[in-house]
Amino acid sequence: STKVCSGCGQLHDMPLGKEWLRCDCGLNIDRDFNAAVILKTAASSAVAACGEFLPLAQPLLVAA
Repeated sequence: STKVCSGCGQLHDMPLGKEWLRCDCGLNIDRDFNAAVILKTAASSAVAACGEFLPLAQPLLVAA
């Protein structure tokens, strides 16, 4: 998640010592913050087991 630009999706080489992602799209972002944006985006597009999209604010109900 730290290697993908959260602005355009371009994949970058990000060695561990590199703290900033500088992308050709113009985005300059801290690698950890970029990873958080990527993970939030991925989580917000999660699909429930029944195949329906659920907004993040909607609780999941699990039948016993």
